[in-house]
Amino acid sequence: MSSAPDDPSTPTASAPSGADSASPAVTIDHTAFPYIIDQILGYTSYDEWIVLRQTSREFHDRIDPLLWRHVHIGSYGHLYAGPEGGRGTSKKCLPRLKFEDTSLDRISAVLKHVAILDGDCGCGSQLPIDVATVFAKLRLVRHRFGYLEGISVPKLVTWEYFPCVFTCDDKWGEMVSEGLAELKNVRHHVLHFGYDKRSAVIPPFGMVKNWAELEKATFIFTEDRRKRFGFGKDDGILSAEDIEYAEWLAENPPDEETQSGRRSPLDEIGSLLQLLGVEDDKDEPISPTVEITLVGLDEFIDVGALATKAEKKKNVHPHVILSKTMAYVMKNYFVSPARTKQIMSQIKLMTHQEYADEIGLDEYWLETREDAQAPVVEA
Repeated sequence: MSSAPDDPSTPTASAPSGADSASPAVTIDHTAFPYIIDQILGYTSYDEWIVLRQTSREFHDRIDPLLWRHVHIGSYGHLYAGPEGGRGTSKKCLPRLKFEDTSLDRISAVLKHVAILDGDCGCGSQLPIDVATVFAKLRLVRHRFGYLEGISVPKLVTWEYFPCVFTCDDKWGEMVSEGLAELKNVRHHVLHFGYDKRSAVIPPFGMVKNWAELEKATFIFTEDRRKRFGFGKDDGILSAEDIEYAEWLAENPPDEETQSGRRSPLDEIGSLLQLLGVEDDKDEPISPTVEITLVGLDEFIDVGALATKAEKKKNVHPHVILSKTMAYVMKNYFVSPARTKQIMSQIKLMTHQEYADEIGLDEYWLETREDAQAPVVEA
């Protein structure tokens, strides 16, 4: 066993003197190797960017484009780096701009880096600049409430939900996103619907109003519990809140003025077709070139209740059963057989896993979780 460092019996080497007493410090001019710095930044976290940003003006200017790639606009004219809800440990030092206290040059310098914008309150009307020209790199807007004005963006995600209980006194217009007509050049509209599997009331009207301008329309149905178990297996454990709600639901069955619980799968298919705008197809026709993707419908609808004995015996894929049922309801209640065939040819059914594999996990989280952050390196 070696002696302890303070053991007097341990011999010590004498320190060298003169010029040999210390090795010369090695410094690297990082400006000469920008690609090395880019690789380092690619492996560091958001919290580390915050620290590095404070070391020098040069790193401040270098990291700003990374921090301001994904921003959200608060309700008091504040622009924050990062998604809605902050960044956990970084929330206290979250970079922020207050429009009324910031020069227009500084605001424009920041917004030119923005690729993803989260807004829950009249974004366009709050910005004291020409939003039509300043968002040079904007590719995605994620939006719940409020009006978005004058912003041009190729992709829009709107956060929607199926309420557990709906009464005749409730107003659907206050429960869905607003202001979408003011956005420009949207080619892909993603509508994400959260729901509780035990009780979900589907809005009785079409949610897409600009079919002629779209290339893609994606409807994602995500059970609230999926946020906890992701792609893993649901452990079935109910929280105290889940149990309390289940008891309330059992004691408050739906009546003439209140909707709650779940309807038959066939009725819910009909409501979903209304949601897609099939009922309004004559007045607002679904463009024959738009791609329609339905994600997670196999989890939302009780497919087993729709399957025949023969289909169950043959283990027919849920998407085949759903497609057959949708076509049946569509041609018998909404549109002609020829129109049904056309619309069904545009619809693609996918599981959550299939959709995540197709678009990439980072993009999938951006479309399904409001607190998701843009990846360190944008594709």
